[in-house]
Amino acid sequence: RREHDLALAAELEAVFAARDADEWERLLSAAGVGCVRADGYASAGDFLLRDPHAQENGLLVEAQHAQWGPYQRWAPPLSFSVTPGRPRSGVLAGEHTDRLLDEFGYSASEVARLRAGGVVWSAELMELPTPVEAR
Repeated sequence: RREHDLALAAELEAVFAARDADEWERLLSAAGVGCVRADGYASAGDFLLRDPHAQENGLLVEAQHAQWGPYQRWAPPLSFSVTPGRPRSGVLAGEHTDRLLDEFGYSASEVARLRAGGVVWSAELMELPTPVEAR
């Protein structure tokens, strides 16, 4: 296949150009080929928020961020029965520093000394403006 890669791509391009994306989705879906038109959205985020296939397949999940609170994020594109994905939010720099140092046996005063000396650092939560309501 690799040897005839370009010829195959040219042939497929000509075939797919013969019909529009909606028609290909209808024909391929009816034939049991999993597909969805995904070019009608401004961004991948719009696709995940609005497309019924993406919604049905759980491609967007809610996560809780320390700074922003609840928000929607991309989920893993596949799942396993024995080791399911656990999509979570990102963390603030150093968000778990105190808890980790505590687990390693550091006292609160030792952690305070490390912070005062600039040995460890953690980002602080910012005050966020009140969101403007969508009209």
